[in-house]
Amino acid sequence: MKSIERGNLDAFINPMQFKGHLQSYAHFLNLDVAGIMIRYADAIQKRRLEKNAQKPNRFRPPKVLPPMLVNLRRFFTLDLFFGSLMIIGIVAFLIWGISRMTFPQEEPLVTGTLPAVADVLLAEPTAQATEVVPTTEAPVEQAIPTATPFYSESQTDSNLEVALLIRQNVWLRITSDGDVVFEGRQLAGNVLTYTGENEIQLETGNISAIEIIFNQRTLEPLSTTIGTPARLLFNADGMSELPVINTDETP
Repeated sequence: MKSIERGNLDAFINPMQFKGHLQSYAHFLNLDVAGIMIRYADAIQKRRLEKNAQKPNRFRPPKVLPPMLVNLRRFFTLDLFFGSLMIIGIVAFLIWGISRMTFPQEEPLVTGTLPAVADVLLAEPTAQATEVVPTTEAPVEQAIPTATPFYSESQTDSNLEVALLIRQNVWLRITSDGDVVFEGRQLAGNVLTYTGENEIQLETGNISAIEIIFNQRTLEPLSTTIGTPARLLFNADGMSELPVINTDETP
């Protein structure tokens, strides 16, 4: 309250805060609020003028241009500049065109006369003789390769021998005299030979991919359909087909 009564504006954040407290204080004391606000506005204006008078004047006095430069600036404008450029360009183009029309052009040198179109069309083509030179080289005979039969030489004294030529990748299971001697996949091109005394069993999932020789005798293919399963038995009586699903094995 003492700052309001003394008019100490520096004790407040800004003049607006001082104005709000002053108005509330005037209402509390039942004073003439409008008159006090008018006096406060006059005090603020006087305070601003005093502060501005203390600050040095940083503005330089304006320079006075001579009358000749002022008149030249009024006369010389951007429109006049671009118009002058256009006029100069048009005059230069006219001078260039007149010079092209005045001086004669150099005529091209004539090196020869071309034949008429009728002479070219009526001219008969001349036949050019071609000489055929016979060649003395003898023709080369090309030999046609013959198919090499699949043969596997016997190298065992066993009663039974089965030779297999794998044409495609295939799964096999070979059982010789009750013992499984091979079970797995074979790659194309492999040649396998199995022997036994009493019997040999062959199980596969694609019999068309296997060529079989039993006891040095090539057997006819059982099927040409890819993916045909088969189960074969080889013994002293020859080859016989068994059911594909073996019911004796425990699943």
